[in-house]
Amino acid sequence: MNREAKSLNIENNNRAEVIRIGVMHFPSDILGNGDALIKDATLMAIAEINQSGGILGKIVEPIVVDIASNDYNITVQARYLLSELNISNLFGGGSSSSRKSIIPILEKHQAQLWYPYYYEGLESSKNVFYTGACPNQVVQPAVNWLLQNKGNNIYLIGTDGIYSRTVNKIIRAQIKQQNGLLLHEDYISHEMREYQDSIAKIKHIVPEVVISTLNSEKSVAFLQQYAKAGIQAKDIPVLSMRLTDVELRQLSQNIDDPSAIAGHLACANYFQSLETFQNQDFLRKAAIWFGVEQVQLAVNAVMQSAYTQVFLWKQAVEAAQTFDVLTVREAVYHQFCLAPAGKMMITANHHIDTACRVAEVGATGKFEILYTVDPIKPLPWLGAEELNQNQSIVVIEMLMEIAQSIQRGWKFEKEAQDLEFTITRILGRGQGKGRNQLAPEITRAAMSKMFKANQRLLKAQSDLLNIEGELREANELLERRIEQRTLQLQKTIKRLQNEAADRQQAEILLRESQQRFSAIAENVPGVVYRAVLHPDGRVSMPYIL
Repeated sequence: MNREAKSLNIENNNRAEVIRIGVMHFPSDILGNGDALIKDATLMAIAEINQSGGILGKIVEPIVVDIASNDYNITVQARYLLSELNISNLFGGGSSSSRKSIIPILEKHQAQLWYPYYYEGLESSKNVFYTGACPNQVVQPAVNWLLQNKGNNIYLIGTDGIYSRTVNKIIRAQIKQQNGLLLHEDYISHEMREYQDSIAKIKHIVPEVVISTLNSEKSVAFLQQYAKAGIQAKDIPVLSMRLTDVELRQLSQNIDDPSAIAGHLACANYFQSLETFQNQDFLRKAAIWFGVEQVQLAVNAVMQSAYTQVFLWKQAVEAAQTFDVLTVREAVYHQFCLAPAGKMMITANHHIDTACRVAEVGATGKFEILYTVDPIKPLPWLGAEELNQNQSIVVIEMLMEIAQSIQRGWKFEKEAQDLEFTITRILGRGQGKGRNQLAPEITRAAMSKMFKANQRLLKAQSDLLNIEGELREANELLERRIEQRTLQLQKTIKRLQNEAADRQQAEILLRESQQRFSAIAENVPGVVYRAVLHPDGRVSMPYIL
């Protein structure tokens, strides 16, 4: 496949009709090179589709936008794509915070987001197809394996964000359930690049295992400094939830002794070392697309999901014979692709069945798969969705509130950090002026931040009151239904008891009647009387001469 395919630049396809889609990704200076590779994997699939004739006779035109880390910028970009360009399908979406911020916009415009990233769960939107893994598919099986095989005294470290804080709550509960011991929980801000303090704590506490939910880029720096501090995997291994083949390649190239990281672990639904035909074909095409030798290629789970989900969308459009979002959404449920990670089919809850794989860094600096469970059905609500309907609604509402609380708390902390940064910047450009001299400017900046935070707090409180009211109504409705069913059951039991008593009395009367008729019959010569009870309750008196 030719990377310079003119199908991505439709100047030579002026006569061809086009269907536009949005491709949203973070620029490299925010999430490093990883998200740019996910964008490229999406464009690779689009080029392949266009070179084979497009979809329903139309060439796919990707409109690529960079989304900055500020959620306001993300929503502006989403509105531009959906409102101004009338695009109905977005691919990518970046972090959990960005995804959550654009879901209301997707719902308003009846648009669809195709989201290839593994994420923290506790969410379900009909306007999102989640083609990565959720925690019950990767995190929970991997932690189970870890506790059984590596030790149960755990140190948790993660990036200070929605994903880490949510996933770590799940891991904490899992450790407690299996009688493990959580020794310490550590969160690192997005701006930090040094981990000496955390590594010093690990050396002092000496856990059996470190579980890392640091994002992919930060995992590289952490493991580099971990090795430099002299901690070996045979003593305290690290299980990384977000380290992939892409970062491992970078880590192996930037470390003096690649064997220093051998023995550390990672979990995902896909590793590049899979030897299936679909994966080898994907790697061959990717090497051509990225212009490298296949031995130098590095791809990861999100890249293969980003690539495959475009084909899944294509199949659903062709099955529906329309690009209409609602019609295509229904058609998606019946489609599947043989993806590099295995069979990809979207279930009714908009997630996919997928595998859990635990891999170990080998001496050559590549992942070697140790453990696989395949397939695992998606339970984004941690199994609450499998309760009966009344229980499920209540539990999911409660879990949803937990996820929203984590998001709100993280936003408030981020706002406080931004305020401190603003004050530092004001002082820095103050040309030697102290805080007192710059107090009015600092106060204005603080008041602006506080006003915005207060507005969000008021809205959060209002939302919480609404949710509490809805939850109370749901509970009251559930209680009323239980009372009604209890009364109905009591009435039914009473009726059955009365019927049983009536039948018993009828049987007594019948026996008495039979005795009387028998006595009469014995005194009448030549006539024999017999009382017969029929199934329908009638009594007849046939006689024999």
